[in-house]
Amino acid sequence: MTHRIGIGAWCWGLLITVGLGVCTPLSAQTPRFLDHIVSYRLANGLRVVLAPDSSARHASVELWLASGTIHDPRGQRGTAHLLEHVSAALAAPVDTIGRRQAQPLYANSNAQVRRDHARYFLLVDPSALDAALATHAARLALDRSTITDSIVRQHADIVVNEGRGEGTPITEGVQPYWRLQTGTYGDTHPYGLIGESETSVRSITAADLRAFAESHAAVGDALLLVVGAFDVPAARARIAARFGALPARAGMSARRWRELPPAQSLRRDMQRATSGPSRITRRFALPPLGDPALEHAEVALRMAAARWHQHGATFRQAPRVSIEPGMLASDLTIDAEVTHAERVDGSVIMASSRALDSALAAVARGDTAALTDARADATAALLTLHDALGFQRSRTEQLGEATFFTGDPNVARVRLRRLQRVTRTEAMRAAADWLVGRGYELALVATSESRPPEGTLPTNAPMVFGTSGARTIAETHDTTVHDVRFIVTPLHTLPVVRISVVSDSAPVATRQRATGSIAQLWTWLAGLRPQSGATVYVEGDITPSSAVNALSRATHGWLRTTKTGGLPAVAVAPLTPGVRNIPAPGRVQTQLRIELRIPSATPADEIALRVLRKRLTAALNTRLRTERRWSYGANSTVAVEGDSSRLTMLAEVQSDRVRESLQEAEAVVRAFADGTLRLPDHQVLAEEIRQELLLDHATLASIEGSLRADLAAGRTVHWRSLLLARVATTNAEDVARARRLADWSRMTITLTGDPQTLPQAPSGR
Repeated sequence: MTHRIGIGAWCWGLLITVGLGVCTPLSAQTPRFLDHIVSYRLANGLRVVLAPDSSARHASVELWLASGTIHDPRGQRGTAHLLEHVSAALAAPVDTIGRRQAQPLYANSNAQVRRDHARYFLLVDPSALDAALATHAARLALDRSTITDSIVRQHADIVVNEGRGEGTPITEGVQPYWRLQTGTYGDTHPYGLIGESETSVRSITAADLRAFAESHAAVGDALLLVVGAFDVPAARARIAARFGALPARAGMSARRWRELPPAQSLRRDMQRATSGPSRITRRFALPPLGDPALEHAEVALRMAAARWHQHGATFRQAPRVSIEPGMLASDLTIDAEVTHAERVDGSVIMASSRALDSALAAVARGDTAALTDARADATAALLTLHDALGFQRSRTEQLGEATFFTGDPNVARVRLRRLQRVTRTEAMRAAADWLVGRGYELALVATSESRPPEGTLPTNAPMVFGTSGARTIAETHDTTVHDVRFIVTPLHTLPVVRISVVSDSAPVATRQRATGSIAQLWTWLAGLRPQSGATVYVEGDITPSSAVNALSRATHGWLRTTKTGGLPAVAVAPLTPGVRNIPAPGRVQTQLRIELRIPSATPADEIALRVLRKRLTAALNTRLRTERRWSYGANSTVAVEGDSSRLTMLAEVQSDRVRESLQEAEAVVRAFADGTLRLPDHQVLAEEIRQELLLDHATLASIEGSLRADLAAGRTVHWRSLLLARVATTNAEDVARARRLADWSRMTITLTGDPQTLPQAPSGR
């Protein structure tokens, strides 16, 4: 049932700041998918939420289970995480991304365990919707007897290797996230319980996991979400066919309760990390999703963040504000990277921390001059979360949280309305009640920026081919006016406009606003005044002609130069074939890095590169993770550098298996090159690449990132469209070219790890 919201008394808060002050209705600033939400239950208790949007290119299909970290049995932390891995593997004959890539119409897949729940995510072409539903239905229908001790031991190795991915031991409570959680909530609150350790994960038996699955993976507790491009009647019919026959069963976790932690005074904690910029993170415990105090406090914190930034000359960029809703409580977090704070005493960090105290106190006392901007920032931030269909920071996630935590998917719409209506008094009260002198602050001096690779979700759904829902991407317009280059890409999936300015003499400046507040963007843009040529990227709900006219007026006062600005050409760094060691004392795992420079001047070159990257990475991932269990898995990136690209494949491997991992990597590369590693047919390879390209152009940020990379490499704004057209003709020569590129003798191998575990004379050459 769809709930609509009136547009009456609150309209005063949405006056456009130019012209006659025309009132913009909320519906004009609300994503269209929120207008057509369908929510119902099957007879067996499965909760279903459908949110169609014909402007989307894919359909996001998620299954949520009540098996989060707060449900882990005491003394067996990591049980929910282990169940996520085991159920993903047993619901498919092959683990990891190899199975996903047997479904070429799957654009992305993943799984995640959060505090309150586990999420299993598939992003698919609309013609593959039934296959995605079959995958999730197989997970709910999983035969518990297939969870054996050997299966549990195998996936315990993978979970442990995942935790080691940052190069630090999985020791209870040492990771920054768990420090923040325990510090914010205390060790008696469910959200404050310490994280998993190697000991706790390896203590879990098959009997333990079967019992946990029986009580926390029940149909009656599950939530199925379908968001994006799909037909509602057809989807309902397939959902009934796939899930309707599952037996009705409610687990132990069907209850919904709320438990705020006791109020506590601000606590500060300073830790020294190994590398990266220093960072201050302060986290506050707030009421759960659905309580207006959550929106009031967010706006108050954004006002304080603006004041903090004005008085914080040591910040690399503006502080970030984020919210993590929960069933028991919500986290409100502010964090900032701090420069010149590398001394162990952390005196600069302490000064910045006290500046945040002052900023919060000023808002509580009534310094709310930034209220309008804070409301606009909060609204734009929430709309940006709706930009992607899934996985993280997506519209599917927002609907899932609203439904799972409150029982009402329309809370996502209510949040937009509340953020636009927060008053000065409400912001002051929220600052005083929830922020001033509250929370837990963690300062990491020289913290590492590394992150473990994300997990991937396999599937056993049948191979499907049909008419793809999208075969083209948005057309980009490239115009130069008065020496300023405007790159405009219309994308009407959300009422949001994003602008980024790239200048030779300044870092990238980015801001986004709801369409109804777009005048604020032109005012902001006019005040930037870059000191050299600049390129302005615009993406979102706007027509190219109106954008160029407004951009020309806004940038009229900029300093003119004879050259058009933009990203400088990417430097081509040399790669020396061979193996080298980089000592990193204390590192628990060893990073295996494989690099290769590949021509990418033409669309044909790019097709071969993508075939090589996707299939070689999948094979390496399967060998090191699924078969050998020496690594959490392999991932890869491509950096365009002029008329060539740098392919980088990374895997964190056990330090006692470095030499063997290197030998396995060589064997995989040689098998790819000589043809003994079998590849799918051309149709499958073409569909994989097509879905990847469509995904690259699915959100405002991804469009801008793709365009900036292409222009920096000397390509035109139409490169992706040309590439998408070329994909349709993928043939045997493209595969042969990809195999010729897989030359082990040309690859640069780097091993980064503890000197005591690095091989003295690495093999493989």
